[in-house]
Amino acid sequence: MKDCVEAFCCGTGASLTPVGEVVEVINDNTEVRYNCWRGERKAGAFTKGIYDILQGIMWGDDKEMEEKYKEWIAVVKP
Repeated sequence: MKDCVEAFCCGTGASLTPVGEVVEVINDNTEVRYNCWRGERKAGAFTKGIYDILQGIMWGDDKEMEEKYKEWIAVVKP
């Protein structure tokens, strides 16, 4: 089994979700598993940092990022 440092999926609905394992299926249907957890089964420091940045942008709490990426951020008021 191979290991990676951290893995996550990111999208509009899911926000950011840590990935614990990636399974690669080779031509002869052999599975190769990549373990993405370190220690406890939770998001690592890098994944948590990206999540915090994304949430800050989404909720308007991170004014620095909002200014930096203002070309692709559209503020929607209820």
